[in-house]
Amino acid sequence: MADPFSIVAGTTGVIDIAFRFAQFVKNTATATAQLDDDLKAILEETEHVISVNRSIHELLSTEYFQTPTPKTAGGDALKDLWSDTERILNDCRLVLDKLLKLAKEIVGKKHERFEVGKHRSIGEWTGDFRRQLRKQKKDGEFSRLRLQLSTSQGALQTSFTMMNLWHSHKSQNTAAASLNRLLEQFGSLAIDLKAQLSSLQPADPPPYVTNKHFHAPAVNVFFTGRKALLERLSVSFMINGEGGKQIIDPMPQAQKRFVIYGLGGSGKTEFCCKYAEINQRHFWGVFWVDASSDENAQHSFRTIANVGGVDPNIKSATSWLSSLTYPWLLVLDNADNPDIPIDRYLPGGERGHILVTTRNPSLKKYGTIGGGSCQFERLEDEDAERLLLKAAEEPTPWKETAMKLAASIAKSLGHLPLAVLHAGRAIAVRLATLANYIDYFEDHWQGLRYRWQNSGYVFDDSRRNVFGSYDMIYQHLNKQPSEGARDAIEVLKLFSFFHHENILFDFLTQAAKNPWRKEKVEVEEHSKIEHDNVIDPDVVKAKPYAQRIREWVVELMSEYIDPGCATLPSVLRDSDSLGSFSVHRLRQALAELEQRSLITHRRANALDVYSMHPLVHKWVREGPHMRIAERGVWCQSAITTLTQCIAFPPLRSASAERETRRHLLPHLDHVRGCQTQIQFQIESQRKKTKRPSWLLLGTPRMDRNKVIQLAKFSRVYAECGRFDVAADLLLQVKNFLLDRLGTEDPRTLQTILALANIYWILTRYGEAVELQEQALQSYTNSLGRYHHKTLQLLDVLGKSNSFRGRFKESLELHEDALEGMRKTLPPDHPDIFRATNHMGVAHQRYFRFETAKDLHSEALVGLTRVLDSTHEDTIEAKDNLAMAHLELGGDNIFHARKLMIEVVEHRSKSLGREHPLTLWSKCNLARIKSALGQTREAEQDIRAGLPIATRIFGENHLGVLMGWTHLAQVLVRQKRYLDAEEIFSNVIERSKYKFGAREEGEHPDHIMATWYAAECYKLQGKYKQALQLCDEISKSLSSIGGRQHPFAMRLANKQDELRQLARSTKPSALTMTAFNKSSGTTIEGKEPELALDRRHSF
Repeated sequence: MADPFSIVAGTTGVIDIAFRFAQFVKNTATATAQLDDDLKAILEETEHVISVNRSIHELLSTEYFQTPTPKTAGGDALKDLWSDTERILNDCRLVLDKLLKLAKEIVGKKHERFEVGKHRSIGEWTGDFRRQLRKQKKDGEFSRLRLQLSTSQGALQTSFTMMNLWHSHKSQNTAAASLNRLLEQFGSLAIDLKAQLSSLQPADPPPYVTNKHFHAPAVNVFFTGRKALLERLSVSFMINGEGGKQIIDPMPQAQKRFVIYGLGGSGKTEFCCKYAEINQRHFWGVFWVDASSDENAQHSFRTIANVGGVDPNIKSATSWLSSLTYPWLLVLDNADNPDIPIDRYLPGGERGHILVTTRNPSLKKYGTIGGGSCQFERLEDEDAERLLLKAAEEPTPWKETAMKLAASIAKSLGHLPLAVLHAGRAIAVRLATLANYIDYFEDHWQGLRYRWQNSGYVFDDSRRNVFGSYDMIYQHLNKQPSEGARDAIEVLKLFSFFHHENILFDFLTQAAKNPWRKEKVEVEEHSKIEHDNVIDPDVVKAKPYAQRIREWVVELMSEYIDPGCATLPSVLRDSDSLGSFSVHRLRQALAELEQRSLITHRRANALDVYSMHPLVHKWVREGPHMRIAERGVWCQSAITTLTQCIAFPPLRSASAERETRRHLLPHLDHVRGCQTQIQFQIESQRKKTKRPSWLLLGTPRMDRNKVIQLAKFSRVYAECGRFDVAADLLLQVKNFLLDRLGTEDPRTLQTILALANIYWILTRYGEAVELQEQALQSYTNSLGRYHHKTLQLLDVLGKSNSFRGRFKESLELHEDALEGMRKTLPPDHPDIFRATNHMGVAHQRYFRFETAKDLHSEALVGLTRVLDSTHEDTIEAKDNLAMAHLELGGDNIFHARKLMIEVVEHRSKSLGREHPLTLWSKCNLARIKSALGQTREAEQDIRAGLPIATRIFGENHLGVLMGWTHLAQVLVRQKRYLDAEEIFSNVIERSKYKFGAREEGEHPDHIMATWYAAECYKLQGKYKQALQLCDEISKSLSSIGGRQHPFAMRLANKQDELRQLARSTKPSALTMTAFNKSSGTTIEGKEPELALDRRHSF
């Protein structure tokens, strides 16, 4: 419990580390003036912290240690003030400790003092430069810690003022004098605190800021025109600076938005690219969002969120943009879908500059400056002519004849930028001349129109100019006999089934290299297989003859299965015996397309990125030249390319592969959507023509290639949090392998366990356990009971049964697994420590928290030694140890808080802020804070996590439901009973737990939610309602055989207590029953966090 003695000790600790940090800063030379200013500012903050800690130390020492009769506490209010002050001191100490470590990282190992103005060697200047680079990399973390320190300093100042006023109030004769002084000092404090916070905020942006982030497509080299609108928009977005220069307004009165609407191909996107390019220096950040669909927008905002270091979702990204004080530009491109509300893509607040491109004129209402919007229909005559001649590469100065011919061509194409651009490129490659282009175009268009009508497509004459001019270039390239032209056409068709933006060059190179890498690895590891499979005959059973024959037949048949490379474009397929394909040949094909403006190229983060205009993208894929069967072939080619570019170690490093997969998601979504559309069209055509289905390309059959594709796609979807999709794909793989290979094939078993793991994440525990039991039977039959894999699965199955509520079976499985591992594995094998950790969880289920703490401690020490302190298994053991400390209560809760903070920080950094395990540990930390009386913070933390968890898993996910349960408990501790009761009434609906329930139809999470709801009713004096819920719990325990569990005794005592209260003539809300340590006391007078609810908190 917080008291003056602990607070004085806390101030001593803070002063100590603050002095050490200040001394380190003073003894460190700075590389540049900017670094020096930052360190001076943080030094001032540190000195403020030292000053206020001294003040608190002196006040409490005088009042409580040096007076003959110490003053007693003045009630609950003063106790709360002491508790808050102690918490703030702990937070302040942690922030200072992090700042000290960060400063040492920035300065480096050598940080000798250099006198200002003294001659400095090249090595010293090099060291300074390196320190500056490290500082820039740590700038975001440095600023966050500085803000936290300022916040803690302000909070400590507030606490000191309140304590000082409290003791002053005791010596005042009248309440009025005390009140006046309180108001006066609070006014002064508010001014001081405001000044401190203002000093921490980045200063108003200088007139000329440096661009730090630029995420926009490259501008087409032939961009021409729109000069007047570019100038108009610059004036609207900016203000006049010194010397008449245009600068960004550092203090805007309202967010500046401008909407550009018009037909496809009218140059809206290119205009925004050009504006971003020429004004790049004025914006600290330029960000691009593909708003053509909500899925694409989410992917774009995830990229922005990664820049800001916030949760990867739209809300977090837009909130981060709103908080920026430096100027930024956001482009919402292709916001054409009227069913997608654009409001959710607009950051709040007054800051920021936003451009919107759309074909939907109703969006112009969102514009706020420069007239709000502008309609793009056509280029000005002169601009269209110049664009045509530039794209045609006509020598300058342009002759009058050329200008007249260009005017005629531009007019015939309606002055549409995309059509004019492609016309110019057609002339540049000598497909036509300025003199005969119009006649050539008309002839070609009639042929195109005829082909289009015969193909069964609905004819759209409104896009005649765009599609006609583009198709001329395409057909000309398609007729070229050269290898380069053929490669270019194939790559273009391949790109049309990817998403039209952010196509990485790495996708293509890895798709070409990975099959050969895989073959090489398989050859190298072939000699190891027999060694790896050598097993003690006394431990492992021999394989049945039927299984041996099945494996031999499958291996023989697999020799004749096409590995899938045949569906790749030839430029990716043609490799030598060493797996080397021609990167130069691939780049030549891409250059052919870029030269004709069919694709665009840019460099982003050291990666080559390609894009296509949406209209060109659609035309290549769905034009009359692409028959339905050919569409099916190229769709499959895109699927194969994406499949083969996904590789797992040892083919590529985990970090490199994870980076590639991060960019794959929109392309997987697009190609799978195309595949579904093609299959529907094939089936519709089959019904119309009544042809036998084998004459048409139908639904792709399940074969080896399809299985590999689904398994790899499932991995990507699972890593991106799309667990439902991942489960559907992996289920298809499992069914195929079961049918072809049987239950005891290693590939089948691996798939079954992977699917079970996804079901476990989705809290579909019944299905997960069923699959794991099936795999365990197969492992036992083929490998024996004491094989390593069998023992591993025993341990995993025990964990699943624990989350399902089968505590007895769980404990027995863990005991068997741990006993077998200790017999057959080396004493320092990590699986022994993993099983020890899981055994600790099983004991927590039975309220044996001391035993659980010992087991988790043993596991944590062992895993830290044999793996490392950052391995996820080590972090899991630390998480479980923290919760055991929480259940033990008393001083253990402070240990729990320290451990859980480390868990949250590590998982947020390594897994991401929205990973299920991160959300789980954040909720556990909130529970610890609640047990420490920090209920406001606990409520905020849980409310921040619930929307994220609901978005990822759905509202009926067991982890989400348990999150709501914990939130309701926090509200009960705040005595907000009606709010808590409303949540409980929703959470305890039995139907919400059906997927995780046991066969008997009950789940422990539902039991515990009902238990907490009963306590909420009891505290309100609603004893009959509380008793009714307890009776329901009793029936549930009986149905699942839980009458022997320690919880049954607590329930019986609770029922007796409620019956007595219900019979009382004057019922009153009693305080919660205090349990002793053996029954799980947390802190005095408060209900313990019962172990039955340790599941997916989120």
